[in-house]
Amino acid sequence: MKKISVRGKIVRGTRGASGLGDNKKFTGTIAKQKPYFKSAGVERVDSWYEGTINLSIEPKKIKILKPDYVITAEWKPNIIETFWLVDVIFQYNGNRFQTYIYYPCPSSIKTHPDTTIELLTEKIDSLKYGDAATVEFSNDKIIIID
Repeated sequence: MKKISVRGKIVRGTRGASGLGDNKKFTGTIAKQKPYFKSAGVERVDSWYEGTINLSIEPKKIKILKPDYVITAEWKPNIIETFWLVDVIFQYNGNRFQTYIYYPCPSSIKTHPDTTIELLTEKIDSLKYGDAATVEFSNDKIIIID
């Protein structure tokens, strides 16, 4: 197992995960999903900001080989979705954060292409759109496709 990393740029998502977006049908999704993640034994759930960090690695793509957690939940009536979570390190502005890649498996409501990595971690006040950041992970869990 070898540690590898990919560098990208912080981009704005749909803001549905945080509840700040315009699509009221899918708003505040992380707050609604956290209880399912916690009951599945995912660590650090209580410390997460209730939104995601979106890191564009375009034109590269992420491919998850071995998630740390696979969680299927009906987090909203008649919405059953499977999530993969991968424990990684998020490096930003000289700091390292223990983080999870949040990957809603392809479905009718998955919104991001595989050129964008969604991350769950604590709130990072200094984070800004356009900033550079890096994700570090084990090559047995994830590969990057050029």
